[in-house]
Amino acid sequence: MGPTEGIVGNVITMSCAAGPSNPASKLSWIIDGNLIPSTTSEVEVSKGGWMTTSNVTVTLTRQDPDNKTFSCHADNDALKETIKETAYFSVVSP
Repeated sequence: MGPTEGIVGNVITMSCAAGPSNPASKLSWIIDGNLIPSTTSEVEVSKGGWMTTSNVTVTLTRQDPDNKTFSCHADNDALKETIKETAYFSVVSP
């Protein structure tokens, strides 16, 4: 997914990938329990189906909790279920 620790003021990017699948999966991000509505996904043709990737970038602030939770949810109509991957991130003050 990405790094596991960062300093207040750092910009971090977390990545998520799902696939190959047919149809393509829809990815969404939840950070610290909040749905992030404006993330975009990229879909590419892959052997055996579609590969979907998504990135989310955040700037760490003093208002962030000491530990952040990033969850990527992959929804696929064919599976009729959601697959979730979660990463835990430590925020360190300078």
